[in-house]
Amino acid sequence: MDNIFSDFKVVEYAGKEVLKEYENALPKEIMHIWSEHGFGNFLNGYIRVINPNDYRQVLGMVTHFRTKFIRS
Repeated sequence: MDNIFSDFKVVEYAGKEVLKEYENALPKEIMHIWSEHGFGNFLNGYIRVINPNDYRQVLGMVTHFRTKFIRS
């Protein structure tokens, strides 16, 4: 899987707090990407790996996005 990340551009490294917050909520593959690569983009910016906390306020405004991740 790491070969696809050869052009990964890091925007922000995933902190321990974020990793801990989502460790039981997301698939281990996503957690691996976060811990090994952080948040950023690859494939010439076509795919972005984001920190969901950056969008918490916006997602909280949309009712069907309210989950255990998004509290309003």
